[in-house]
Amino acid sequence: MTEARYPVTTVDLLRHGDCLGGAILRGRTDSPLSGEGWQQMRRALQPHAGWTRVVASPLQRCFDFATRFAREQDIPLEKRDDFRELDFGDWDGLTPSQIAARDPLLAENVYREPEAFCPPGGESLDTARQRIVAAWEPLIEAHAGGHLLLVVHGGTIRLLLEHLLQSPHLARYMAIPMACLTRLCLYHTPEGLYPQLLFHQPEPRA
Repeated sequence: MTEARYPVTTVDLLRHGDCLGGAILRGRTDSPLSGEGWQQMRRALQPHAGWTRVVASPLQRCFDFATRFAREQDIPLEKRDDFRELDFGDWDGLTPSQIAARDPLLAENVYREPEAFCPPGGESLDTARQRIVAAWEPLIEAHAGGHLLLVVHGGTIRLLLEHLLQSPHLARYMAIPMACLTRLCLYHTPEGLYPQLLFHQPEPRA
């Protein structure tokens, strides 16, 4: 399945770094990166090279870094609105303690059964998965054989990994800290796309 006769696309998934605004549920809330967040992302990418395109969520914690990095590396940049983070509805911008105080039963249900429950006014996992996969498939088809750097969100990465690895709950148990870098190789076989997870790591510490 990994023979060289198949076109291979390499994809690096980089979660944004630390943001200003504290430990809130940050979905559509458009917080900027902190100074440390910028450094976390640079450290994560420093050992690597070879990208042919940078693709980013429109939210500034992803897009601002992607814009500067793509310009510095002289790589084409593409903004994909459908790679944004999940919308957490009425909980967006709140801390976990505020959420627990406001909706204790629903908060417990969302934590235990995220596929069945979502925040009030928020986006379900199924809805988010559909929009992310719908953006992912034509992107990979258009850039087969390339090396893509996707600068996105923790929720986006989880849903992509669950889709690609055909394991609906696997990524729920994976740590995806700030500036985590995940690399996949995608083999374009006659039977369809065959993904391999090459590494999944938190950002290197200085």
